Amino acid sequence: MILAALALSACAIQPPDPLPLTRNCTDSEVALPQDEAHQLSFFHSTAIPDCGGPQFVMQLFRHTEPTFGTGTYQYLADEPGDPVLARHSETRWLAALQQAIDRPEAQGRLIVFIHGYATEFDEAHMDAAELRRLAGDDVPLVMLHWPSRGSASAYFSDRASIEWAQDEITRQIARFTRMSNDITLVSHSLGAQALTNAAIAIESDPLARPVAIRRIVLASPDLDRHQALRPGGIVDQVLKHDRRMVIYASARDNALRASRNVNGYSRLGSTSCKHDVVFARRALGDDGSCHLTAPRDGLAIVDTGPSDAKGLLRHNDFLKSCQVREDLRAFLRDEAAPAYRSAIFDEAGATGFVIDPSMDFDGAPCDPIM
Repeated sequence: MILAALALSACAIQPPDPLPLTRNCTDSEVALPQDEAHQLSFFHSTAIPDCGGPQFVMQLFRHTEPTFGTGTYQYLADEPGDPVLARHSETRWLAALQQAIDRPEAQGRLIVFIHGYATEFDEAHMDAAELRRLAGDDVPLVMLHWPSRGSASAYFSDRASIEWAQDEITRQIARFTRMSNDITLVSHSLGAQALTNAAIAIESDPLARPVAIRRIVLASPDLDRHQALRPGGIVDQVLKHDRRMVIYASARDNALRASRNVNGYSRLGSTSCKHDVVFARRALGDDGSCHLTAPRDGLAIVDTGPSDAKGLLRHNDFLKSCQVREDLRAFLRDEAAPAYRSAIFDEAGATGFVIDPSMDFDGAPCDPIM
């Protein structure tokens, strides 16, 4: 026990004094993009802003004052380049966001993205830009950034930081429900904890309009699976107001395997049965489909494991797999799921879906796996 405590303390990093980093911070007007090659994304951060360089960046540590900012991307060959970041006053930021929501092309829609653990600001902002491209460039997006240490070894620190940021995340989502009538909440990994907590909390907020949340995406969610799927659990508490929800899960997600080992039981973002709370199902192992659950209107839990995805961790199938990207694109745009998504059932009537990358159909955007 003593050795374990010493090992954990050795990984700790002392947060810096924020004053030297924030002393030169200034707010600017929100500059809207001048052409279609540039896209503007909004972000809100609870990390320390570092204004000591030519443009400000976000540090890895907590800050008591939230930062309101934008990032402008220039797309080259359909890929976003490095963003040009700008910091704004809360009033200007809110006015610009409302203006973006009220544009006729946006149709009153808004996407809110909460990133996962071991994800620094630049990576999270890049994921947000990719997500917006899937949803359509006309739909404004806000990334809610919390101070991740950006390291796989900092899991406990990240979990503590997202819990610390929860109140501010909930406050912003409640505010967004008063600004837009059509909100999509998207989370990745540990971000599912903040998303679901916020969605549940605003149900009792008299100033919030939870009915404005129309769609929810949980990509590789790092939540206890049984706690989420049991009757009256997290999913049932969130799946209200005729919402639609998609959950992407995979037994090949190595990051969630590590989380499972830390937490002791299966994660919602995994289809594996190895550590299922129901002992009899554990013998099914990684080949089982323990993501199957009682049918619920508006809910789809999709096994992305068989898909053709990039990366060793397989923790980002929602952006790194062509087939899953197309499934997500269709969900965000209220279109029918592509033929890659196939329904599966068990003898007890539990249901779910799986991505079948061998499908070949007219208009298929991904090459089939033969």
